[in-house]
Amino acid sequence: MVIHVVVPETPAASQPRGSSSSTTGEKEKTGPASRWTRGTTTLLEKLRADFNVSSKTAPDRVAQIRVPKERVPPHMLPAPAPAASPAITESPQEQERAWADVIAKFKVLILLSFDLRVSQYEEDIRKNDAQRSFPGWNFNTFFILKEGLARGFESVGLVEDALLGYDELSIGLDSVIRDQSSEKAQGSVLLSYSDDLYQIAAEISQQQEGGTSSVSQPSIHDDTPINALKKDYRGLILANNISVFDFRLYIFARQMFLLLRLGNSISARSDLAATLQSRPNASIIQRSTDDSGIGMKSAGQGNDSEDLFSLAELCSRALNFITFAGRLLRDDLING
Repeated sequence: MVIHVVVPETPAASQPRGSSSSTTGEKEKTGPASRWTRGTTTLLEKLRADFNVSSKTAPDRVAQIRVPKERVPPHMLPAPAPAASPAITESPQEQERAWADVIAKFKVLILLSFDLRVSQYEEDIRKNDAQRSFPGWNFNTFFILKEGLARGFESVGLVEDALLGYDELSIGLDSVIRDQSSEKAQGSVLLSYSDDLYQIAAEISQQQEGGTSSVSQPSIHDDTPINALKKDYRGLILANNISVFDFRLYIFARQMFLLLRLGNSISARSDLAATLQSRPNASIIQRSTDDSGIGMKSAGQGNDSEDLFSLAELCSRALNFITFAGRLLRDDLING
């Protein structure tokens, strides 16, 4: 997107926006004659002719903002020069419409870029899934592609779509583990034990064999065992060096984070606020207006209300996962 900032006391300050209205942001109607005629084409029309795509459905990528003279620092003003025509002044309503036009174009272009990215992800996922029956197919590569799409949905506030993507990946992992147990796996064989748990179990075994059981033993897990940031899980998946237990733990950790965000829990709000606070010294907390309504059951409730249905779904999933993860952890330690 190109934003044409008009500084006072410049030639562009005395030129109109063009033949179209500044409120609609429509493209300027510039024909071949006006394009090459001296003095009849404004800078805004030239920018649109250079950077916009010549198509009726293509979005307008050029916007203009006129900065009032009192808001420009003196050192940024150009040297005084005889003006060919008086500068055009805008009313506060016209300036507000101009800024609204800029914001609207930003939204349109961001959504257009996101739509193209989603289409590319879906095409790559479709091609990879079509090769599932071929030798050498890798579930880990398929997982990274589909998770990229889910994280894209999450980044724009489509939390339910992102959660659906992880649910589908969890079902796909079940199929891979089932095929691996029956010796039908086509690539991406998961490890039967985790390296870090193996090291901890080995240290405990050595202490018991040496008769030093009174020495403090290393703990297997800390206070937050279910955390998607505890390890570089994505790196382990890409390297085909992840165990069944870690894979299950990572998927559930991501599902738990999304359900907490969907339920508008206090922890999810604090994590989201910390993510949106990009500047450490900023005095004003940056908030996402698109995420302010997540988890609300009615429009009349405030931002602190929680969606108990989503939190109840999280509790139900957690009960099932704890029982299932206990068996996985036992098998992981035994195999190690």
